[in-house]
Amino acid sequence: MPANDLLAANARGRRLLPGIEEWPEPRRNNARYTFLHPAARSLYGNWEDVAAATVAHLRAAAGRYPDAPDVTGVAGELVVRSSPTCGSGKRCATAPTGASTSPTPPPGPWS
Repeated sequence: MPANDLLAANARGRRLLPGIEEWPEPRRNNARYTFLHPAARSLYGNWEDVAAATVAHLRAAAGRYPDAPDVTGVAGELVVRSSPTCGSGKRCATAPTGASTSPTPPPGPWS
């Protein structure tokens, strides 16, 4: 899973990434969600840090698995389809210095 594919999730798990259920299962991917889903920027209070960490992860995965089709496919798609993302662009070159946070689950029952 070097490309951060979402392999399985129950209803409670899908609530952590609102709207991901709208995508077909083969397209469900954390990196793709972070950059291409309209809900991602409002989901993460520290979106730029999450985006920078995602880029750093994909770069590391591409270095370790240079011929992995899942990594090259997601990275290529994000280069083509995402808009300029991490401010100056320099922040995307490395992992962020601050701690990354997970999204806060929405309020309400989890059943």
